[in-house]
Amino acid sequence: MKKERYCVYNPFTKLVMSYRNPKRPLHNPLTRVSGVSVRRYMLDQPALLADVEQTHILYVVGHCSPGSSQISSGGEDDESIDADELARRTRMNGLPLDRLKMKLWACNAGRGTLFHRAFARKLIRSLRKVGYSQIAVDAYTLTLGKRQSFDDGLWHNRAYGKQGEQVRASAHRRTFR
Repeated sequence: MKKERYCVYNPFTKLVMSYRNPKRPLHNPLTRVSGVSVRRYMLDQPALLADVEQTHILYVVGHCSPGSSQISSGGEDDESIDADELARRTRMNGLPLDRLKMKLWACNAGRGTLFHRAFARKLIRSLRKVGYSQIAVDAYTLTLGKRQSFDDGLWHNRAYGKQGEQVRASAHRRTFR
């Protein structure tokens, strides 16, 4: 059986930092696992994402809150970008226009509020503007949990429920088209 491949894209010029441990990058455990590539946005690298295949699971990492208009890198030198800028950076870094799916690994990016749409909804519209006509965005509606390696299958399937209990993140994932 072919092992799934993952690509973690940091759309910020700085590392995305963990809120629980501000000295640790959010994707730090991923760099030690085979089959995972971590790529950070760079202005002068137009082909950074060009080799991401349809079979790769593309995660975009950041921090978000319900109905937010931006995602951020967290940490002391917090950097925030809106959906238009994220779409522009993704396009500028060469993600193929025929890409079918990406996942936002950001707390509550799939949840809106009474007056504000979910960040993922805003992102899908921005991606359409820059040429991604077929792409779907998966986003989570809860606080995402402890990151663990992909090898044990737990890194991308932990979240915290309303009472703080650990639940499967996939049960609280929405797809935006």
